[in-house]
Amino acid sequence: MRVIAVIAAFLALLAQPVLAQAMNKQTAVTAPAADSDPARVAEARRLTAEALAADAAIKARNAAEQDRFNTASADYQAKLAAQRAAQAKYDADLAAQQAAVAQYEADKAAWEARVAACNAGHYDQCGER
Repeated sequence: MRVIAVIAAFLALLAQPVLAQAMNKQTAVTAPAADSDPARVAEARRLTAEALAADAAIKARNAAEQDRFNTASADYQAKLAAQRAAQAKYDADLAAQQAAVAQYEADKAAWEARVAACNAGHYDQCGER
C-alpha cells in the first residue's frame, strides 16, 4: 500500500505544474516554473527513487517466487515421471502374473480332464505326461 501512496504522491506532484500552467494560461498570471523550486525537485527525485526501489524489490520477490515455482514444478514432474514408471512396471508385472495364473488354470484343467478320462477307463490317459 505504501508503494501506491508514494506513486500517487509523485503523480500529484507532477500534475501540479501542469495544472498551474493551465491556470496561468487562463488567468495570464506569470508564476515561476515548478522545476525552479529546488525543494519540489528534490522531493520529486526522492519519490522517484523510492518508487524505483520499491519496484526493484517487487521484481526481485517475483523472480525469487518464479524460481521457487520452477524448482517445485520440476520436482513434481520428476516425481510424476517416477510414479508413471512404477505404475507401468506394476501393470506389466500384473499382466505377467495374470498370464501365469491363466496358464496354471489351463494346465490344471487339462490334468483334471486326463484324470477323469483315466478314471473312466481310458487307460491311455493314465500316466505321466
